[in-house]
Amino acid sequence: MLHRKLLGLVLVAGVIGAFAATTTAQATTVAKETPAQKANRLARPCVKTGVTGAEISCIARSQNGMKEWGNNCNPYTTRCEAWCGDFAAWVMVKAGGRAPSGYPAAASWRKWTRVSTPKAGDVAVQSTGHHVEVVVGVSRSGGRLVVASVGGNSGNKVTYHSNNSYASWTYHDNPAF
Repeated sequence: MLHRKLLGLVLVAGVIGAFAATTTAQATTVAKETPAQKANRLARPCVKTGVTGAEISCIARSQNGMKEWGNNCNPYTTRCEAWCGDFAAWVMVKAGGRAPSGYPAAASWRKWTRVSTPKAGDVAVQSTGHHVEVVVGVSRSGGRLVVASVGGNSGNKVTYHSNNSYASWTYHDNPAF
C-alpha cells in the first residue's frame, strides 16, 4: 500500500515537472525578441533630444553586425528587398529626422544637397547610385579625406567601414541639422 502511494506521488511529481518545464520553455519562446525589437533596443541609448550628427552616428554604429535573413529580409523594413536605403532611413527617423522621398532606392539620397566634405550624420552614395551609407566620422590623413560610414545590406548585414574608399562616393548634406 505504501509502495502504491509513493508510486502515485512520483507520477504526480513527474507530470507537474513536465508541465512546469513545458510552461517555462513556452515563456522563453514568447519572450524572445524579434530582430526589429533588438534593433530598437540597441539604438535606445543613442536617442537623445534632437537630430545631431553624434546621435545619428551612435544609432548607425549601434546596429553594426545586424544580419538579414531569408532573401534580403531585415529589421529596418517589412519588405524583403535590397535594404541599404531602408537602413539609412530607419537611422534618420530614429534620430528624429526624415528620409528623402523614394528612399528605398539608394539614388534617392542624392536629392539632398551634394557637399565635398561631409560631416557625421550625412550620407555617402556610391557613384553608381546602387548603395548608400550613413557617414559616422570624417578626418584627414596626409591631406586625403577619410570618411567612416555604416551601411545596411553590406555583406548581408550592417557593416562599419573605417574608410569607405573601396568605392567612388558622392556625399550629401543632411538637411535636418
